[in-house]
Amino acid sequence: MSSLRVRGIVGASASLALVAGVLAGTPAQAASICNANNPTQFETCWDSTAADGDTIRVTAGYTIDDRLDSRNGDAVTIDLNGQNLQVPSGIGVEPGDSLTIDDKSSAHNGSLLIDDVSDYQAGIGGSSWRNGHITIKNGAITVIGGSEFPAIGGGDGGAGGSKITITGGTVNATGGDYGAGIGGSNGAEAGLVTITGGTVNAIGGWGSAGIGSGWGETSSGGSTEVSISGGTVNATGDNGGAGIGGGADAGGGTVSITGGVVKAASTTDTGVGVGAGYGATSAGTLDVGGTRPNPEPSGFIDDGGSGADTAVAQLPSITYATSGSTVALTRRVADVSEDFGSLWVEFKYPPTPPPSNKKVPTAPKKVKTTGKSTARKFVVRWTAAKSTTTRPVNGYRVRVNVKGCSKNFYSKKVGKSTHKINLSRSFLLKNSHCKRSVRGEVASKYVNYRVRVQAYNSVGYSKPATSAIKVRR
Repeated sequence: MSSLRVRGIVGASASLALVAGVLAGTPAQAASICNANNPTQFETCWDSTAADGDTIRVTAGYTIDDRLDSRNGDAVTIDLNGQNLQVPSGIGVEPGDSLTIDDKSSAHNGSLLIDDVSDYQAGIGGSSWRNGHITIKNGAITVIGGSEFPAIGGGDGGAGGSKITITGGTVNATGGDYGAGIGGSNGAEAGLVTITGGTVNAIGGWGSAGIGSGWGETSSGGSTEVSISGGTVNATGDNGGAGIGGGADAGGGTVSITGGVVKAASTTDTGVGVGAGYGATSAGTLDVGGTRPNPEPSGFIDDGGSGADTAVAQLPSITYATSGSTVALTRRVADVSEDFGSLWVEFKYPPTPPPSNKKVPTAPKKVKTTGKSTARKFVVRWTAAKSTTTRPVNGYRVRVNVKGCSKNFYSKKVGKSTHKINLSRSFLLKNSHCKRSVRGEVASKYVNYRVRVQAYNSVGYSKPATSAIKVRR
């Protein structure tokens, strides 16, 4: 279906006007919102009303019984709008299509549930070969894939998810048998999976990765690229599938972890946290955006279980960045039963502290001293310093010393409305006792003074702004 749609009689006129406008060189119609208060309205928006770039806004909670088929080249956003939407049969996103799921309500508490998908179909994604672009920004998204297909991702027999991006929300993705939680299906690699925020819980189906490829892809895993730079990610592979990387017989591909908290595990001792699946020919690579832990956790390259040799062969080569936050790596073997264990790897980055409201003010600007070296009085002026959001400037502190001498012979606090002070020549010469400076300036006819002005609030003092005075003896 093309992006230019007929919207009833009125819509047809609008469409013809749009065509005329395009031919005349006028700007195209801006993206609009199609409100959907019930399943029928939603399907009308999806099939014929919403155009390329439009948003379908859910205005009530309801269930859509039919699977939503591909948009055929369009880019559409579903705004959950704080409502609970159920599409049990799933949403198709074929090559060339783009779907964004968001929740633009203030509470971001909308939800999407997909839990009854037919065999050989992804919960959200392509029905064969590969899918289009899928972006999740907000909301609580729960998806279960059909047999041999992922919860979120691409079809079988080739490169999997062309592009899957998660920037926020809570995503619970469980693949069907032979399908990844997020990524590829039976025989398919993952394509590009990017996670920058939110909470992601991904569980692979039988023989598949939590995030990565499905079972049975025997290539090097070159089309599996997983990039994680933020958020909280829990990825679990099953029966030889890695937590992040390859399913059974699938290469590890390229995994990059540069932020967030990431836990990756496999349910059996034939699987690893990050790397290739059991029986793969290429373990892949892992880039970690932090300095190498010293010492690196003991046994990181050996799961210690009955499948230790196999697991070691599946672990990727690790490259650490030369700078950035130190990444903490831990590993353990979790005994699922007497016979099976799991290599569990965790990556932690020191969280960025939230902005503090306890900030000192900025330094005063344009501090200037006027007056000739023989003048009786010198005037020091400055402009007001900026207050922080919650901490106003209380006043200023002015200090004077002889250049080259750290000891201050003059220090005074003034109110916040005062932006100048007077210094007399006789006072400066009388009180400028600094042995080091005096010895150095005996032969000089002048004494050089340094003036420092700082703003202060209830937290502390700003950086000093400086000026200079040259006084003839």
